[in-house]
This record gives sequence, structure tokens and C-alpha cells, in this order.
Amino acid sequence: MTPEPAPPRIPTTPTPWRPPSPEALEAHFAQHPPRPAGPWAQRTPLFVLVGVVLLALAIGGPAAWLLPWGAFVGLLVYGSQKVNAMRRFEARLARAAELATLRHHRPALRSAWRLIPELADHPALQHRAVVVIAQVLDQLDAHDAAIVAYNRLLDDLPGGHPGATMLKIHRAIAALFTHQLSDADDALRRLRGPVEEFDDATPTAAAYRFALLFQSVQTAHYAEAIEESGDLLDALRPLGIDAGYGHALLAWCHRQRNDAEAQDDVQARTWWRRATALVPAAALVRRFPELREVRGE
Repeated sequence: MTPEPAPPRIPTTPTPWRPPSPEALEAHFAQHPPRPAGPWAQRTPLFVLVGVVLLALAIGGPAAWLLPWGAFVGLLVYGSQKVNAMRRFEARLARAAELATLRHHRPALRSAWRLIPELADHPALQHRAVVVIAQVLDQLDAHDAAIVAYNRLLDDLPGGHPGATMLKIHRAIAALFTHQLSDADDALRRLRGPVEEFDDATPTAAAYRFALLFQSVQTAHYAEAIEESGDLLDALRPLGIDAGYGHALLAWCHRQRNDAEAQDDVQARTWWRRATALVPAAALVRRFPELREVRGE
């Protein structure tokens, strides 16, 4: 009796990788909050050494004085191990940040995600891991999850920290991407005062200007965006190549207003050329799909 042929194998499509949901990210952060070392923990080596010296005095005799030396050597070994562990953490963080900069999203996010629990006892380093997560989520247009990361970063910072303003701007931009227009408007209004304390030629002021332009686009206030664009080229320059995204949004505004007397068609092409000189057209359209119309698709 001949064996029945094996059933044909049905090819399976692998599940596409997706970044973590806002709920999963929030749960991960909640499970591994930063645990800063208290003042007593920082003095533990000194207490150990003093305790061993007192023990040696209590025991007495020449042999007892070997105890402090043994404790001293042990503390040196312990300190060396801690330094080496910190160096390994620093190297892993630097690698994760490098991967994020190179837009290798999956390995960057995986590395930073795994570092969160390992760095719970090192809040400053854990903060840097959250920065990588926020950067990758922003690049992936996972803006709801990015807002969770920005909230965590803001919770980590003390009140009045200068970096908080930039984080709040990024959070407002993420809110605009997710059409949380009321929240974004409230945030940008509150940021106006703090941003005025920064020089115009700083990335913080440039990011705020980009956020205002993006807000005008999201609320269809194209004419207002154009009227306020006289100094946009200089205002966005501190953003480096990312200024191209602002140039592309202004091209979109001209295209949408489409006023023949104001030569909006010419202006749209001019700003689009400026944008693509900094950022490839494909990247601009991937970030803002509506720009396909400006690109001519």
C-alpha cells in the first residue's frame, strides 16, 4: 500500500513588524520606573570600610588589621566592575543612537527597549534610552506612541529644565500629526513665552516655527502661513536638512491657495526645489503624503 502524498505546504506571509502600541510602551515604562540611588546607598562603600575598621579594632591583634585591607581591595574590585558595566551600557546606548540616526528602526528600537529595565538604577542613562525610542517612533510616524515617550522624558526632567521646551514642541508636533489639534494649539500657546527666551538662531526657536507652520497646514490656514513666511528660510535654517520639511509644507500652502496674481504656482515650485535640495522627494512624501500633489504624482 503506497503512502499518501504529503499535503502541499501552504506558504505563509510573515506578519509585518510594527512598532509598539502606546499602551504597550506605557506599560513597559510603568514596569521599569527610574530608581535613583539615595544618599545612603551612595555612601555604602564608606560605611562598609568604617564598619570593617571598627570590627578590626574590636577583635584586636595584628591579624585583625588584614580585614580593612581585604575590604579595601574588595571595594576596588566592586568599583571596577561598576565602571566596566557603565562603559558597556554607554556603548550599547551609543550603538542604539547610531542605529536610530541611520534609520535602522527595528534594531535601534529593540536595543533601546531592552535597555529600559537594565538601566532602571541609572536614571540618566535610562533617559537616553527613552530618547532613542522617541526618535525612532517619530521616524516611523508612530506619533501616538511617540507622545507616550515624550511624556516620559518630560516626567524625568526637573522643572525649568531647558530641554523641556524642545520636548514639548516635539510633543505638540506629534499631536498635530494625530489631529489632536486642540491639544496642540494649547501647547503651542503655552510655549510662546518660553520660546521667546531662546535666540532666533537656535534649533528650539526653529522647531517652534516649524510647528506653527505645520499647525497652519493642519488647520487649512494656508494664506496665513504664506503671509508669515517672509523670514522662513532663515528661521528654519538651524534645523539643518530637516528644514526641507518646512520648505515642502510652504510649497503645499502655495499650491493650495493657488492665487494666480500672487504667482503661487511659481512659489510652490521654488519652495519645492528648496525642499528637495535638502530632503529627497520620496522622504518628503513619506512624511507628508499630501505632498504627492506638489511632487506631481
